[in-house]
Amino acid sequence: FQKERKELILSLSHDIKTPLSSIELYSKALSEDLYDTQERKDEALQGIARNVKEIKGYVNEIVTASREDFLNLEVHMGEYYLSEVIKATESYYKEKLSVIHTEFQVDETLENQETDWREGTKIRKVYNLYNGKEEICAYVVELKNGTEDAGYVVVGAVEENPPIIEFQTSGRFLDGKLQSDEYLLYDGSINYYKVDKATKKAINIETDKESFSIEDIESDQEESKNDKAGIKEEWKEIKRQTGVGNSTPPTNGGEILNPNQYENGYTSVIRRTAPDATFYRYFEMTDFGPGGICVPTAACNLLKYYMERKRLKQSIVMNNDWKLTFNKLKSYFKTSDEKGTDMEDVKPGLDRYFREIGIQDAITHYYGFDGYRDAANWTEMKRRIDFGEPFIYGVSDHYWYDEHAVLAVGYVQYNYLTNQATGLKTSRYLQVVDGWEEHANRYINVHVGCDPTTDEMVSLYFVYTNIQK
Repeated sequence: FQKERKELILSLSHDIKTPLSSIELYSKALSEDLYDTQERKDEALQGIARNVKEIKGYVNEIVTASREDFLNLEVHMGEYYLSEVIKATESYYKEKLSVIHTEFQVDETLENQETDWREGTKIRKVYNLYNGKEEICAYVVELKNGTEDAGYVVVGAVEENPPIIEFQTSGRFLDGKLQSDEYLLYDGSINYYKVDKATKKAINIETDKESFSIEDIESDQEESKNDKAGIKEEWKEIKRQTGVGNSTPPTNGGEILNPNQYENGYTSVIRRTAPDATFYRYFEMTDFGPGGICVPTAACNLLKYYMERKRLKQSIVMNNDWKLTFNKLKSYFKTSDEKGTDMEDVKPGLDRYFREIGIQDAITHYYGFDGYRDAANWTEMKRRIDFGEPFIYGVSDHYWYDEHAVLAVGYVQYNYLTNQATGLKTSRYLQVVDGWEEHANRYINVHVGCDPTTDEMVSLYFVYTNIQK
């Protein structure tokens, strides 16, 4: 936990650098009186205020992460098995209670009553249990041995309730039938009710006499003091021990067109794309010529993205000529037809290009491989896309692209309950324009099928003064 907290703080500290750089640029421009109108000066001040607000948000996150009681849990629904539920619960509480020298034991009733629950035990009937909002919150599984009733298990369907609410090894949960105009209500503690759909009157299924209104039951629920933190920990432990899923990105063959075909059993997926990035047609390397020109082609596609969005106050294409722009970038990147481009030359090359065409508000940044001060890691890649900023991505030893540079315009992250072959609980893909196809319809897994320790990237964005309102 301490290690994870430190990593989070370091990550947030790194995130502060970008808005800080923007403030520095605005301040320098104001101090040197580069803005010729009061309107542009006001826009610069607004940019400073906006970035100060962003930094404050990061600082608040750092303060939160520094607290000893910091806890941030993501909730994902998934299937689980009853035998594993009991094992997980026992494992969790044994360890927790041993700290205060208290022994925790699970009643072995289930193991000793093999005549009730055995290999031939089957499901007799399943009931949905609803909460006061008429949402499913639990399930009742009635069991049978042949024609004989063999009890039931009540399992939670949401993490507000325990994974196992209760069980019996004989009898039935509900005597009689549930009518078509009735449903079952669970109050979150130990009571179950049959509710009339029309009148909303509820009858306790144990007494079958007392009648309540749903409002009365909901009021009692508010007063219930369940151990919510303990219940969440039970669910977390169950998921950890029963986690399933398999991520198998390719390490040979052709390009990746659909990451879904390589991912199975994930608990959730996150997809992000820079605004409108998939709508545009991009350059292919053959549009500019032969040779190792993937980097200047990716740079032209990066400029094309910003031009297509039509939000810049002035053109960033030299003399409105893409061929001329490409040749300038190729020259400034020191690109060789035989050896290609060193990614470290891209940032100074872009900076020189923007100075030549009179753009002062372009911010570029180079992120290097493992061990570099600002590394091209997954956190930074996601952050750039989340901010709506495509970037040039350099991949090495890739099974399909070998040494290549592309324009990254989006990402897909599949989340799993357990570590996969990569040692991670996530499978990570970039959505790219690869210079071989004019659309952003291909993907690169940043950890499988390549050397992730040699990733490089160059980002570009424009500060507020160069963006149209």
